[in-house]
Amino acid sequence: MSAAVAGSEIVATFVVPASILNRTESELLAAISERAASVGEPWLSLLEPREMIALMEQAGFVDVCCFGPEDAARTYLGGRRDRLRMPGYSRLIKGYVG
Repeated sequence: MSAAVAGSEIVATFVVPASILNRTESELLAAISERAASVGEPWLSLLEPREMIALMEQAGFVDVCCFGPEDAARTYLGGRRDRLRMPGYSRLIKGYVG
């Protein structure tokens, strides 16, 4: 991470594997990933949160934290009248350049 200024922050989304989802979310994940692949955008990596955190830390990020759908809703989507929610298969992760 020598090309980035210390203290720089990254926030990204990633998709978790069906094995850690409930049945409804797993079925949604299958349908959406099939659709993405059919238009030439296959999802190549599905990572558990602990795996993504490890990758970020190996890349030199510090203070890495992962947000699940409930965390994201509480932190970023609270008070919305349209009831927008983050899907269960999606996660947010953030970290800082050390």
